[in-house]
Amino acid sequence: KQWYQRRVRAGEKGDTGVSALPKGESIVSLMARNLGELRSLRVGHDNTGISPGWGLDHILVENVLNGHCTLFRCGGWLSRSSRDGSIERLLIGERIDRNEYRNLRNSCQKDRSPPRFVSTLQVDSTVKAQEMLATAVNSLVRHRHHRTQGSGGTLVTLLCGPQGLVPALQSLLSAGLRPISRFNRGVPLVWEFVHKVYLEVSEVNTCHPDQPAIQSFVKCVRLLMRPSSSSVGMDGKFQTLICLGVRDRVLHRWFYMMSQSLAASKCYDNTGIFKQDSMLDEIMGLLKILEDIKIPVDVSLIHQTER
Repeated sequence: KQWYQRRVRAGEKGDTGVSALPKGESIVSLMARNLGELRSLRVGHDNTGISPGWGLDHILVENVLNGHCTLFRCGGWLSRSSRDGSIERLLIGERIDRNEYRNLRNSCQKDRSPPRFVSTLQVDSTVKAQEMLATAVNSLVRHRHHRTQGSGGTLVTLLCGPQGLVPALQSLLSAGLRPISRFNRGVPLVWEFVHKVYLEVSEVNTCHPDQPAIQSFVKCVRLLMRPSSSSVGMDGKFQTLICLGVRDRVLHRWFYMMSQSLAASKCYDNTGIFKQDSMLDEIMGLLKILEDIKIPVDVSLIHQTER
């Protein structure tokens, strides 16, 4: 199989493009121009060969010129048979010190046992998920009000990092979500619900009062369903969709559209956010805040729509 590393982003200094990684090697040296502070790394494979799935815990990157070390956590499988069928994932960078880098590198060289992963997705209560969303929105607002040049790496983390906006919304929409696909025996996938909403609103007539929001939603989902995005799993598609909604300042209207859909009434039980009116109003208020500020979204987060 062919492993590759795609679009290592770093501020406004560009990316490395696609780099083929040699088979069977755990330590690889790549030459690239100065990328500055690393923000994200896209990694995947072409799904060829016998048992092509790849269990990836993390990737360590060391800049040999300045000694900066970056950790990209994955903790899952790149496999068609994985939870969301992804063979390509976007990993968010986290600066670590030299001691932590050495410890992680040494542990990888010593431990060659097959990886065992436990799903990192936590379906929290709607109250906890709401608190997580409020923190994420407040962090984005503070960042935009006190932004400094070259702070794009922080923005990537605030959107897609472990405590970012995307995980908060994924946790929020996962709470109370009933199993949608009979083939998915694990945690229901939010993208499956999004797809049901897409099928529903695609048939709405042009006289609908919220037609502009519907059109933008349908356009973005269609972009993510193109064959060129087939290597990215359902969680990755959801992540990209949220980033597009933030960039275009329509996330609040999309969320309202979802809340009014027949899919919401069918796919969620009474613990879901769409069945709790007072909490839904608070969530809508939080997302409305994001429509009042311009948040530039790094191209590495929405590259699927630009292929």
